[in-house]
Amino acid sequence: MAAKSKNADYQHKSKLDEHQVQLAVPALFKLLQLNEVKAKKRKLMADDEKIWLNLILKKIPNPTKPIQISLPHSLHPTGTLEICLFCKDNEKDTIKKKLEKDGITEIVKIISIIKLKKNYRGYEAKRQLCQMYDLFLADDRIYHLLPPYLGKKFFEKKKYPIPVSVTKKNLTSQINGIRNSTYFSLGKGKCNAIPVAMTNLDSEKITENIIATVNSIAAKIPRGWKNIQALYIKTTATVALPIYNSIPYESTKINTDNTTKTVKVSLAD
Repeated sequence: MAAKSKNADYQHKSKLDEHQVQLAVPALFKLLQLNEVKAKKRKLMADDEKIWLNLILKKIPNPTKPIQISLPHSLHPTGTLEICLFCKDNEKDTIKKKLEKDGITEIVKIISIIKLKKNYRGYEAKRQLCQMYDLFLADDRIYHLLPPYLGKKFFEKKKYPIPVSVTKKNLTSQINGIRNSTYFSLGKGKCNAIPVAMTNLDSEKITENIIATVNSIAAKIPRGWKNIQALYIKTTATVALPIYNSIPYESTKINTDNTTKTVKVSLAD
């Protein structure tokens, strides 16, 4: 038992160098600024630009429902979130009354399974639906029915529905938890992109979100840190910047413009 407990502690003990994250976040902002200057845009960056954590696994785990990760700083400021909920047939009115009673205003659209099949059959209709809302929730009783009717676009855009229990009394607390969380799923490949922050947060808050997400991932995935090959951060407009790699690095000095800089080079190169 003691050996097993020690092995579990080893798997979950963070291997992330927080200083590396603290260096990578300002570097990411610098890349964003350079990209915007090159494109001759007026603003340095979009206020709502997402920052993504790219997770590279060594082995593909079994498929899972979306896994929740609590964030210190929300991706969704209060009052800005618009949610669409997928529900069982003939329960739309009941759920709508429950939302009104509980004062839940973030859920602005409720779609039953039968309406989803009928009104969003074509690719273009699904694409437009995917773009219309910030988040999608699904009654956990019908969650397993949704993938064929939503298509690949929802999963490509990382907008797969999050399962909730609409029959329980704590729906408000579920919504609050969702607002302050990010999600990822396993089983679709070795690579996974997870939204961890927005560029309108300051560097310290972004760093805190990244560290919290990484440590939570390591605690939730099978084999923990032993199954994490590499971690990167990026936006849609930048290259991916490394913050962790399971392959060891060594420091190497190089000469650039009559100055000497120390860089980390993978021993696998």
